[in-house]
Amino acid sequence: MTANKTHSDNQGTQLEKTMQVVADIEASKKGGGYPPVEKWHPEVVGEIDIRIDREGIWYYQGDQMARKEMVKLFSSILRLDEGDGYYLVTPVEKMKISVDVAPFSIVDFRVENRDGKPMLVFKDSVGEDVLLNKQDQLLVSQSESGEPIPLITVRRNLKGLVNRNVFYRLVDIADSHTVDGKELIGVWSSGLFFPLQ
Repeated sequence: MTANKTHSDNQGTQLEKTMQVVADIEASKKGGGYPPVEKWHPEVVGEIDIRIDREGIWYYQGDQMARKEMVKLFSSILRLDEGDGYYLVTPVEKMKISVDVAPFSIVDFRVENRDGKPMLVFKDSVGEDVLLNKQDQLLVSQSESGEPIPLITVRRNLKGLVNRNVFYRLVDIADSHTVDGKELIGVWSSGLFFPLQ
């Protein structure tokens, strides 16, 4: 057996163990919500060959993860440790993964009327709704080429990259508004103004 084969087998076993722990967590959860990964500090720390690309697609050992349920499960235990990277965290282990831009992709949105005010409700790449209702939740920076990089905080400090077609739809419904004496183009949600520039 080659060293590469052994490494691959070990990674496969590690993935199966992580999946089982996550499934146990999901089964034991009551009242919904996400596992409290920020409270878990396991002694076992390692790496696993999982990558999330710019479109929010998950890959394991270079192959796309086809099962949406698995991706959703793993995304529920994802944690960003500032300055150290992204981890899948359970009470017993913490495994580092690779993320190209952001762990989620924002693939759609709709406008709902809440208490007489419009609220933007985004859909992320694992099929969950993200309400735009906190100041600085949507921030737009620029790449070196001048292309906008719009990011929405999905939960905790985890962000989603807004797909280009979704961003253009936001621009279509944008208004101008004066912020600190400067005229800006942006969108309104939950009574808050979010600049798109």
